[in-house]
Amino acid sequence: MKKIFLLVFIVFSISSCTRKTEIKQWPQFRGLNGSGVAADDAKPPVTFSEKKLILNVNIPGGISSPVVWNEKLFITGFIDSTKELRTICLNRENGKTAAA
Repeated sequence: MKKIFLLVFIVFSISSCTRKTEIKQWPQFRGLNGSGVAADDAKPPVTFSEKKLILNVNIPGGISSPVVWNEKLFITGFIDSTKELRTICLNRENGKTAAA
């Protein structure tokens, strides 16, 4: 599992260094180039509340930064009972588990 996670991290890191700004991508921690700044034409949410939730999905707890790639959202979570780190892929539109 660690090898797969490392491979995914390397691929995303390399691809983010060679691309120009793409609106549908948030490829790594702090976004494109690690700057923490979205594209000029991005419209990120500026207020948060339960009434404004687009998705409400139960996932295992963990400390990670989500990766958005087109219509998929990738996030990691830790399963305490099995001492296992999982990478979860969700469909951005409906929150259902998607195939990577």
